[in-house]
Amino acid sequence: MIEERIRSILAKILDVNKDDLSPETDILKDLGAESIDLLEIAISLEKEFKIKVDENNLFLKSFRYHLEEAEKKESSEKERLGYLRSIFPFLSEERLKELSSELRNSLFPSVKIKDLISYVKWAREQV
Repeated sequence: MIEERIRSILAKILDVNKDDLSPETDILKDLGAESIDLLEIAISLEKEFKIKVDENNLFLKSFRYHLEEAEKKESSEKERLGYLRSIFPFLSEERLKELSSELRNSLFPSVKIKDLISYVKWAREQV
């Protein structure tokens, strides 16, 4: 099961109890992951699932930039979501809306375990 394997990876790298992790757990805010941890997580996901990981997309590092671009270029919410979906194809429309909304009150987007799960599922389909 993908979720179980990802929770095990996170527990090992971040020294937390995997039973305390849920799809809604934010790896930055809740678990305190730092940039070196993110690198280790990306490498571990590549090895575990035999996928290519784009750290920038996986950890939503450029989400704010792309959201601002979408707001400049696209007039309707549907068009903005389509633009964001083209860059982050592993995220659902619902999750894109959630991230867009939360960035109005936060500097960085939340990166939740459910996002890692979605990324891994998407990346495995690309192979």
